[in-house]
Amino acid sequence: MADNSFFVGECPNCGSKVPYHDGDNSVTCFACDQIVNVKDLFSNKSNRNEESRESNDSFGLGGLGVASILMSNQTPDSQLAYIENVYEMYDWDSYKKESQIEITEIKDCVKETKLKYANDANTWVIEFKSVIVPITKKLEGLKEIGTKLAEKYSNDKTKLFDDFDLYARIVRALVNKRDYFIKLLNIDIENAAKYGLDSKKLTELKTEFSDVKAKLEELNVVLKLQEVPEVTKVVKKKEEEYAKEKSSEGINVIETYNSAVESFMFDTSKERALRLFSSIEDFRDSRDYIKLIGRWFVFENYCEVAGQGYAILQTKKQNLLDLKNLKDEGKKKGKKTEEQVEQEAPFFGYDIYQVVNNVPSESPIVKNISDILYSYRGKLFYVEKNANICVFDGFQKTTSVVVPGKKGDFILDKKEISLNSNCDKLYIKRKLALKFNKKGCAFSKKQEVVVDLNNYELVMLDCANMSFNVAVDEMIDIIKVSNNMIFYKKAETKGSGKDKETEIFTYIYNCNTGETKKMSECEINAVIDGKLIYSTYEPTSDNKSLFVSDLETGDAQLIENNVYEFFKAVGDRVYYVVGSRRFTTLFSNNLEGTDRKQILTNVRNVVYVSDSWIYLLKGDNFNKVLVKLSLDGEKKYVIASAIKNIISTKSIDEYIYYIDIYDTLHVVRSDGKGDKIITYNMTGTTIVDSSYIYFSKVDEYYTDGNVVSLYMLDMDGRNIKKVSYDILGFREYNDNSLLVLKQDMVTIECKTPVKKDVSTTVRNNYHVQRYYVIDKYSLETKNVLTTGLPDLKVEAIKVGCRKTKNVEYKEIKYVPVYNTEISDKAGNNFIEKASQVQPNQKTGCGRRR
Repeated sequence: MADNSFFVGECPNCGSKVPYHDGDNSVTCFACDQIVNVKDLFSNKSNRNEESRESNDSFGLGGLGVASILMSNQTPDSQLAYIENVYEMYDWDSYKKESQIEITEIKDCVKETKLKYANDANTWVIEFKSVIVPITKKLEGLKEIGTKLAEKYSNDKTKLFDDFDLYARIVRALVNKRDYFIKLLNIDIENAAKYGLDSKKLTELKTEFSDVKAKLEELNVVLKLQEVPEVTKVVKKKEEEYAKEKSSEGINVIETYNSAVESFMFDTSKERALRLFSSIEDFRDSRDYIKLIGRWFVFENYCEVAGQGYAILQTKKQNLLDLKNLKDEGKKKGKKTEEQVEQEAPFFGYDIYQVVNNVPSESPIVKNISDILYSYRGKLFYVEKNANICVFDGFQKTTSVVVPGKKGDFILDKKEISLNSNCDKLYIKRKLALKFNKKGCAFSKKQEVVVDLNNYELVMLDCANMSFNVAVDEMIDIIKVSNNMIFYKKAETKGSGKDKETEIFTYIYNCNTGETKKMSECEINAVIDGKLIYSTYEPTSDNKSLFVSDLETGDAQLIENNVYEFFKAVGDRVYYVVGSRRFTTLFSNNLEGTDRKQILTNVRNVVYVSDSWIYLLKGDNFNKVLVKLSLDGEKKYVIASAIKNIISTKSIDEYIYYIDIYDTLHVVRSDGKGDKIITYNMTGTTIVDSSYIYFSKVDEYYTDGNVVSLYMLDMDGRNIKKVSYDILGFREYNDNSLLVLKQDMVTIECKTPVKKDVSTTVRNNYHVQRYYVIDKYSLETKNVLTTGLPDLKVEAIKVGCRKTKNVEYKEIKYVPVYNTEISDKAGNNFIEKASQVQPNQKTGCGRRR
């Protein structure tokens, strides 16, 4: 729950929500940067400074301002002239990059005009123009984005899918409201004719309408990049070239593709389909099929490789503290080095069991795993006992060693694993044997030992060819992975004897070309178009200096001093914050450092950056506002205030989902309009996809633990449904389903015959974990794994009979029954009531639900 030791008022200057603590005399409104007296936070809205509101129009009114477009006391003739002038001056470039179609401010004012002048022909022309002009501009924008996508598809594919997401959202919005627009425009033309519009103007309206209607009816919702008309032409041309190229190798592309699709649909193992798709992977959506076949993930104790589910279970239940104690004991007893102790210590890791009938198999299919690295086309690469890198073939169910090693070679974290751009080569850091240089007299007991700093090497694993080689023979550590480049530190020694010095350098290894370049020690921030952007910690340990270096020539240019925390490169400019934890200002500069611009003060952090906008939070820990800012800093819109955290940036250019300081989930349009409460008491995971919002929240509170349930609701906050009661966690399984983890209480009953018609019965309770796949739309539920069930042979021995074949086993499962009543008041509130399942007194089945 949120901290309720503060209150929320309303800024008298701009109307934004302003939280403040009890006892505060004044507080800063970070929406308009005004210091406000706390007692003024509850002044009447009508007393706000109207002049200030107009000057801050860009902070919340979304652009035009309702009152400034059309005045209700003006005639339809003057209003029509004014709206045409507004359209001439309107920022259509920005409008084309957003998915909303209607311009709300104009739409609202047209309603006022219709109420007063419905019998005037120009009133209906105004409404016609208010609808058709934005649609026409949106269609023009689609054409431009489609052309841009086609160019990128042919050449550079960077940011291609960001453009496609925008294209798909605009098309979906137009298709969803197509019938409404066509009907509305028809009515406008009919009414304009009815109230005496000039025949020539009427003909112009009909011609314009006919053209737009034809274009709207041609639109279809696009699900794949290749369905964009402009891209389809490029794809078709490429397919013809590719088919011709493959025919020279004796491969009929069309026949191979059709056979591959058939194998994918009907073959159980899908290995043949993978082989066929791999032979023509640049044809159509072969790569998508390859990804589907090779799909893998790890969630808690469940993973999936090549479409088969596996349970990941510990080999032994000792924890890392036990391992530490063993190491300490080994050092004390035998005075062994840490490396020797590590070699001799018992291994604590994981085994993988194939899931059979929703439970793990009796024996593991893969043993002694310390880390799972990566899956490539149905082959799972993992580290065995911190020593060897092995591969498990998900189709053949076989394992083999790819990179041999000794215990302790591979103890990994995320930054030590990198992939090249083709995702077929894996780069991993491996520990070298410790190197010691002894200084001083060989017969002296006090001999100085100097440890070589370069204690690692970089190993390149070729996943496609199942081979490896050493990419970098010596290094201190990896410091960053960016744009297929690995940045690492290496120590180099100069001179000899007393003049011997060790200096540390930063090197760049290119994963695609295998080239290595040397530079001075620094922190790497980004690599853009052959430019390396890096920083050094000067003048303080908190602030740093930002530089740009040419990767070819090595020439460096200072961009800014005193940079604090945030840095982002967008296009040909860099954005960064200057200041300290308390006072921060956002600046931008070009890559030469010659065009420095101050953009915004009191910046907290940047949430998302698109081609046209920066979405950032400004303010302090409990008083934050979300601001939408143009890249040049000229346009600013406050989207929401009193924010706790942002939930989703998946549809950032359309709708934004956030949780406020009272743990309430909101949805708001990206222009700051239509802020709406969806639900309350948000304390768990939230997933926003294209159709629904899925979230978990506490249903019932207990001293020994709370009951958390999974809910779903429409994107506008309506139709709330309880999907699953009492869950431990959930994640997305694929585009159409969720994977949910639950803990259930079951009772195992063992009944052993002692004499004729006499038996001994023992009941024991167990907590088991069950994994369910739930369809997002039908909510059909399927159990895919159950772990924690006892070994029934052991249970038989407990009863007293070792002849287990004579023992009867029975699982008694208690499933909670609940009724849910949901009251949805315009999507703003709901109440759930779940009946409690009483504990079974005979078996004592655990906590009360």
